[in-house]
Amino acid sequence: MLNIYSRLKSLIVGNPKLPEEFITSAFADVKDLRYDLFLDFVHNDGILYQAKSTCLEFNQDIAHLYLRTEVDYLPAKGMKVECFFVLVKNKKRIPCSFLTKVVSSIKKHNAIYVDIVMPKEIVHKQRRNNVRVRVSASAIPNFKIWYGVAVFDSEIQKSRMKWEAIDRENFELVDISAGGFMLNLVKKFPLLPTENDGLSLIPDESEKKPLETSDYEKVLFLCTGNFYSQGKLGVEVALVSKVCRYHSPGKGRWDSFGLQFCRWAKITDDGVTWVDADEAGVSVVAQWIAPFMSKLGR
Repeated sequence: MLNIYSRLKSLIVGNPKLPEEFITSAFADVKDLRYDLFLDFVHNDGILYQAKSTCLEFNQDIAHLYLRTEVDYLPAKGMKVECFFVLVKNKKRIPCSFLTKVVSSIKKHNAIYVDIVMPKEIVHKQRRNNVRVRVSASAIPNFKIWYGVAVFDSEIQKSRMKWEAIDRENFELVDISAGGFMLNLVKKFPLLPTENDGLSLIPDESEKKPLETSDYEKVLFLCTGNFYSQGKLGVEVALVSKVCRYHSPGKGRWDSFGLQFCRWAKITDDGVTWVDADEAGVSVVAQWIAPFMSKLGR
């Protein structure tokens, strides 16, 4: 039998020898040892719902899964799925992930079964605290959001951040994790200074028009909200994030932004002290999503 740990390292460094044998061996462990297979069902780059599953059977083309988490409706044929599982070899835990699609789904005697396309590659991916939880803005009390761009203020002859509030009808919170969140904005939302008051984008942009895709890295987002714990109001938090992914589908109302937290602060009567977000994300948000993670067994 192949050494799974060595094979995984080979795949990661981009030299996949005998990938079919590695994938077959990995799925044999997932099936025979009943490892949890976590599924994120994706639509328009947003997670519709998450589920925990068990692999019942597989062949070269299809894996047959049993969903152990209740879902609101059956996943549609062709729906994208992000899959995560952890192999244990020689006392080493190896987080793995792959992308696939739904072949079919069926409900029998209140049990849901889903067939997915067998992956062509499996990669290492560490999830830990950054499990995304699908929520709406209304789930976070006092949730508000602003966008900001660095501008040159001709009046004071200095650069500064200009922040503009985004009205609730113009955005949609899709999901959130300790490391960031996904935000939908109405198409062609003008992420620029809205008044002709001597401000211009740095370094030399001055026309009032929607930003080009390449310009979104110039935009920061600031959100505030009350992240409660165990049904009680918790702390008011401010979170600054940067754009790490942007997607504008041809149809529909929204453009999607994948945002990563870079700084955060608790808002108290004594003021605000900003700290940088680390690799594990923002601890207050991690604590807030912990109950959701427990339900999924992560």
